[in-house]
Amino acid sequence: MTFSLHQRVFQFPFRCTLQLGMVGVGSTLAIAAMYFSWASQPVRQLTINEIIAKPDKNVVLVDEKPVQSGAQVTAGQQVMTLENAKIGLEQADRVLARLGHESSLILDNDCLQLSAGSALISGLPGCVGATVVQNDGAIYLLNRLGTVGEIKVLAGQVTVSVPSNPSIQSIFLSENQKVTISLTGDEVGPVRLMLPNEVAGLLSSELFQGFQRPISNQTAIAGLSQPNI
Repeated sequence: MTFSLHQRVFQFPFRCTLQLGMVGVGSTLAIAAMYFSWASQPVRQLTINEIIAKPDKNVVLVDEKPVQSGAQVTAGQQVMTLENAKIGLEQADRVLARLGHESSLILDNDCLQLSAGSALISGLPGCVGATVVQNDGAIYLLNRLGTVGEIKVLAGQVTVSVPSNPSIQSIFLSENQKVTISLTGDEVGPVRLMLPNEVAGLLSSELFQGFQRPISNQTAIAGLSQPNI
């Protein structure tokens, strides 16, 4: 088969453009893959940057051993607060989570798994039972109440899913929305809007009072004074 000069001249830039376009797309996908690979890296270590308690000794445990401010929690370890104690957890000078009174969580490979009580989380994935909360910079509360878990979003948006039960569709929660899910993930309550007085109560609760360091991205929470001390 032969081609005319016009056909050859036309095909050359077209092929070049196509090849360059494919290179550009490939580069973009490679960069995106690198970004998402980095962004999805699990948090393997957090530092206890504040302990709010009186007395402030022997009230915070890591794997059942008393620790002081500055102690590290690594993947697989459990951190627990006793009565009237609460803590802040940071990484790279950013406070990413707070743990309330008589609460505990495990620094899992994929998320902060709440074992008891309540936690305030900013920008990290959290778990309560079989439920996983994924987000991109959102701030939300996790509560564990008997056989159910509760998720309340204070800023941004989160995706709530039950990976072990694909029949449960993912739920999207936005600012000031909440949902209750059984620890097994089999029973999902309706998505509800938090009333202004409920939001105000959360913003004046133990997880926002007494801390010297604001939680990361705290300014995104509407109606929160900066910072509460």
